[in-house]
Amino acid sequence: MKIIFYIFIFIFIIIILSCSSPVANPLSTTRVGTYKGTQSTLQRRVLHLYVEGDGGFRMAYADTNAPTNAINTNNDFLVNATNITGVDPYYSFQNSQGVGTLEFIGDNRVIVTFRKLIPDYYRIGETLCIKE
Repeated sequence: MKIIFYIFIFIFIIIILSCSSPVANPLSTTRVGTYKGTQSTLQRRVLHLYVEGDGGFRMAYADTNAPTNAINTNNDFLVNATNITGVDPYYSFQNSQGVGTLEFIGDNRVIVTFRKLIPDYYRIGETLCIKE
């Protein structure tokens, strides 16, 4: 009877240890940089993804029809490292503004899928971004 009890306790401890806790820096440091969309989304704007050294990232849009290719920082979408889960190269994120996924294909490409949960409620399908 004691053996069964010890086996049960051992399995319970293994289950608890296998549950992963949030990682301080979930995005690999090799992913840090600026990624630019290869095609226009949301009319004439291109998605820019900025993976930062602290493990988080932000997204913004640049107008493709503007002479300076200006980035619209009014609608930045910031995701802190604590809101990202996953294992390289597949990550998912969620915060009060939206949800989505990042799928890195190689060192220089990422596929972004995103849905905004606050007004404008836009949805971005699979958008390929290439590292600049």
